[in-house]
Amino acid sequence: MSPPHRSAVQTTRPTLHEVARLARVSPATVSRVLNTPQIVAPETLERVQDAIKQTGYVPNLMAGGLASNRSRLVAAIVPNIARSIFNETVESMTVALAEANYQVMLSLSGGGDERMASVVDTILARRPEAIIVTGNLREGELKRRIVGTGATVIETWDLPAEPIDVAVGFSHTAVGQAVAQALYAAGRRRPLVLSTNTPRALAREQGFRAAMEARGVATASAAPFPVPTSLAQGREAFAAACAHGAPPDCVFCSSDWQAHGVLIEAQKRGFKTPEDVAVFGFGDLEFAESTEPALSTVRIDGAEIGRIAAKILIDRAAGRAPERAVFDVGFELVRRGSA
Repeated sequence: MSPPHRSAVQTTRPTLHEVARLARVSPATVSRVLNTPQIVAPETLERVQDAIKQTGYVPNLMAGGLASNRSRLVAAIVPNIARSIFNETVESMTVALAEANYQVMLSLSGGGDERMASVVDTILARRPEAIIVTGNLREGELKRRIVGTGATVIETWDLPAEPIDVAVGFSHTAVGQAVAQALYAAGRRRPLVLSTNTPRALAREQGFRAAMEARGVATASAAPFPVPTSLAQGREAFAAACAHGAPPDCVFCSSDWQAHGVLIEAQKRGFKTPEDVAVFGFGDLEFAESTEPALSTVRIDGAEIGRIAAKILIDRAAGRAPERAVFDVGFELVRRGSA
């Protein structure tokens, strides 16, 4: 019995040479359109792009990457994206890299970087041209494997003393110190700090505590919370603080979500903000200006972090070395009604 008849299906893929013939250009020009379109004359660029559309040509980026050691794949690793302060960084970086014909692969390492090792293993198998990471890559074996690939490594949202390659971020310790100075100057002497169990949040707490202690003020703190942060954490921590002695007269939170929870719980218990208790968040999320009272917080230009990271990679691919190894974008204390 003969097999069932199959309709004819096109099984051969269009080639780069076919695109070149249709566009009346050389294969090298087609390659330039695919890899560095900004250097191609507009009329030629349009003609080649039309030929690509007509033929349905799809470039084999992996083959090109193996030959040139440039995969045009960038791995972006962030702890999480749910209620995340990292979203602006990811978006601005992705847009800037897409304009330079890079593809971004997003991976989530977990709030405590618990999936970092397995994420890195998966990423390295795909030979990325760069790894842009928010999280801890400093563990010995993990660091050695990454450095051994020769990929550009850009650490973001922190300023390590000795970056693996390049770092773009700010000092979390300095953030804590600045908030402590502001609250102390406002006459606050019973501070409470809410932190998460991440190195960045703990660094902010340590900076805050050290600045207050240098002024003779002891700082209370709740046990570090897991991430992602939440309203419930803020409510729970403020309620617990009120149940154990004199209530705090100021609270510094590791996120705007926690700070919003503190505002809600303080109002429920009859406290006036900021008269009785001042509240400071971190992140300047979209809702911060709309709480009642409006939330004082720390603003980080996450989009700028993404743009700088993308520029470093694009410049390096063009043979231009980064201006320096560490880029400090700084931070801003945003004073509103809550503190």
